[in-house]
Amino acid sequence: MRKPYGEEAFSGTDQRVLLKGVYLRLLPRLLLIPLFFLVGALLGAAVYYCAHVIYGPGRKYAGGARLYLTFSKAAAPDSKDYYNAWTWKELITSDEILDVAMNRLITQGLSSAQQASGDAVGADGTTVKTQDDELVLISGNTENGITRAEVLESVVIHMPSDLRVMMLTVTNRDRERADAILDAMLTALTGYGETNAVFDEIRVLESTPALLLIYEDRTKNAVIFGGVLGAVIGLFILLLLGAMDDAVYDPESAGRRFDAAVLGVVPGGKKDPSEKTARDAERFAAELSAALEKHLTDHGQVAVLTAGKKEDANDLCAKLLESAGEVLKKKECSVSALDEMHLTGDLPFANAVLGIPCGKQAGARAEHLLAVLDTVKLPVAGIVLYDADLRYLRCLYGKW
Repeated sequence: MRKPYGEEAFSGTDQRVLLKGVYLRLLPRLLLIPLFFLVGALLGAAVYYCAHVIYGPGRKYAGGARLYLTFSKAAAPDSKDYYNAWTWKELITSDEILDVAMNRLITQGLSSAQQASGDAVGADGTTVKTQDDELVLISGNTENGITRAEVLESVVIHMPSDLRVMMLTVTNRDRERADAILDAMLTALTGYGETNAVFDEIRVLESTPALLLIYEDRTKNAVIFGGVLGAVIGLFILLLLGAMDDAVYDPESAGRRFDAAVLGVVPGGKKDPSEKTARDAERFAAELSAALEKHLTDHGQVAVLTAGKKEDANDLCAKLLESAGEVLKKKECSVSALDEMHLTGDLPFANAVLGIPCGKQAGARAEHLLAVLDTVKLPVAGIVLYDADLRYLRCLYGKW
């Protein structure tokens, strides 16, 4: 004979019902994972955009040239070994090359301007000496002045394995400055090849004007990473909410949790006029009526308590009378709602029925009320689940 709910009878098929209920409640939550993925992807794209566009480094322009070094036959045999990449990095800082480059910059559009800490710049190419560094103007605006330090910072020289080929790269945040520095350095290097006895010539093989440096766009990676991270965080949140879920959804889980007889289910929400819903409601009403007849004593009032809202007790009383009114009259019981849970002195009740709202966070309150009833020695006839979702129960139990 099958034992009532709450008597440690859940094994085999009963356990499957409990697991099916867990899966039915988890499935709608899993549908939120794509939403978490979308939110994470949008946040990832926004963070990447802010980090690399709004607050990222400014644009840079880069131009370059390839030069060929022809060594003089009269040069010492070890000259080729001397003019390596490290040597050229030092040579471009020397006056032989850098002064020529700076003078070339002067000829590219200087206008006479008086500097507060230096001499006037004339049309003959006289440089301006400031207290800190040599200042050269490409235009008449002193804010556009180029210092020797900026030129050296913009220029990079590479020497491949063939020491006769030199790669010159100029990088600057201004395209015109980059082109001007590139032209000045090429002039200085080719002139150095003409004046230095070690070389027959330094010839420019090819030159590329400054172009905008395009950094690798990893927005797609940021979107994918943000989406996956958002989905993982969302799944963790859903599992955490599931672990913290204090609600009761069906008679099986209520009987297992509270170790008490579950008298029945009272449907909630608006009445569905469909024939299937009406048939389910009649079936649950018949089950509740039979359980009340079995578990209520023959005499005395029934105390109806609720773990939900205070006013739910009166509504539950009315629904009990509607569902099992004949049984209550036959037992000569009067259903009473307790507005306050101050049970003191003589109790005019023979039984108590505890109502628990389905799907609401009321499990802990229900456990507290059961403990109080046990303390005052008021027998609990059973538990009634009200405001039940018939669609959920139909999915849980299947077709009748």
